[in-house]
Amino acid sequence: MILSPDTWLGRGSWRVTTDSTGVKFECVVQIEDEGNGTSIHVNVITETDTRIKYDVWIVPDETGLYTITVNNSGLSLEGIGKLESLPHLATLRSEDGETNLVLTVFEMPEVFGTRGFYTHGKHTYTFELALRLRVKVVQENNENVTIIPFNPRGGAS
Repeated sequence: MILSPDTWLGRGSWRVTTDSTGVKFECVVQIEDEGNGTSIHVNVITETDTRIKYDVWIVPDETGLYTITVNNSGLSLEGIGKLESLPHLATLRSEDGETNLVLTVFEMPEVFGTRGFYTHGKHTYTFELALRLRVKVVQENNENVTIIPFNPRGGAS
């Protein structure tokens, strides 16, 4: 996966495909390597102060694909992804087939981008998200502050 275990910060928007305006949001994405898989915790806050949390579990399988599960209090999706090369691509659906998610993760200058479609019932939403590593600030001797610049390939430059 191109997103390394760390804390990532994101900004994006989503909108119903029939609308011209969307909802802006920011998020914090915590990625952790668990040995047998990857856990991702996503905390979203919208421009109207709505807060949404998602938990994602990603496990490689024996065929080179990844099994992906997404959960929050009102949503449960399962599916597969191709995460070995760029762009990453995933498709997920609810057990009843009423909800579907298709998304891709790709590299852009200085950030990683995510785009996709979320369909629930008769409504389809499109979303975009730009992710960057949290900038690390190191203060030395209570005087000098060093900012370690962002490297989109993971880690400090």
